[in-house]
Amino acid sequence: MMKAFFYHPLSNPDGYSEPPLGLGYLMRVAKLQGWEYRFYDENHHSRILPLGDTLKDFTPDLIVVTLMTPQFYAASEAVSKFKK
Repeated sequence: MMKAFFYHPLSNPDGYSEPPLGLGYLMRVAKLQGWEYRFYDENHHSRILPLGDTLKDFTPDLIVVTLMTPQFYAASEAVSKFKK
């Protein structure tokens, strides 16, 4: 079974952000194809569970990142952690 990790980096320090609609579509396709997946929106999930803990027991075959230009550096930093 293929595994995918969908990630949306921090976009607004006060915690409010628009939901990443594109990832929702892709997660639906993954589900229909029988993939196991996890989703992490740093704007909301980071208050509950650190990003590193999310990937501790989950080794995805594919990592999908969505971002807007202002999120580029935060996303780059996170992706470098994914590689480790």
